Amino acid sequence: MDFSINETFVRSLNTSLTVIFVLFALFLIGGVTIHYFVLALLIGVITGTYSSICNASALLVVWENNEWRRFISWIPGVSKNKKQEVKTV
Repeated sequence: MDFSINETFVRSLNTSLTVIFVLFALFLIGGVTIHYFVLALLIGVITGTYSSICNASALLVVWENNEWRRFISWIPGVSKNKKQEVKTV
């Protein structure tokens, strides 16, 4: 996973920074009518970049190691040790 993150980190960051610079220019130079729209896009690009680099890699490790029970143990009704069986009536 470390190798994959290192491989895509610079490319993702370059793409996101390019989009952020353009959106920031639109925010400053653009009209009053698009300020809120551009602000929403800026927030979305920043959170999406963080999510794709940091959160997605952790979820992929959980998926590959088949550790979903441990990952969702905070949900009420999900036990760590037992599999839940579906009862048919």
